[in-house]
Amino acid sequence: MSLGARELSAVVELGYWLIRTGSLSEAQQLWEGLAAEVGHLEAPWRALAYVSLRQGRVEECVSHATIANQRKPGAPAPLVLRAEALMRAGRFQEAARDLAAALRLPPRSPLDLSVHERARALQRRVGAGAMVESAAHVDG
Repeated sequence: MSLGARELSAVVELGYWLIRTGSLSEAQQLWEGLAAEVGHLEAPWRALAYVSLRQGRVEECVSHATIANQRKPGAPAPLVLRAEALMRAGRFQEAARDLAAALRLPPRSPLDLSVHERARALQRRVGAGAMVESAAHVDG
């Protein structure tokens, strides 16, 4: 089934509404369907990364965020989502690299501005975690 622009827009809005209302299982199903239909776009993969992160599925979030980043390399949101998942997995040095990369991208929209704010907040938290991770590698 092929979606027209109007239908696609309506489904995307429904997907975001499901996320906002906390209906994460339903949102996941909707975004998976969209990824199958329009997987060449970044939005379904970014949404799936966000849903996975909210559900605590860290590696799935990393995978979806990586695909979203491949679909739209100039967008900071996938990098910040992946960084947050990496932080939850204790992979602070990788997270720090993603956050730095996200902040090097110029903000092109209001969403990008809020994503940059989130990246800066996470950077403050990742510093201590990276030091602990680095010390663990030295001790181990």
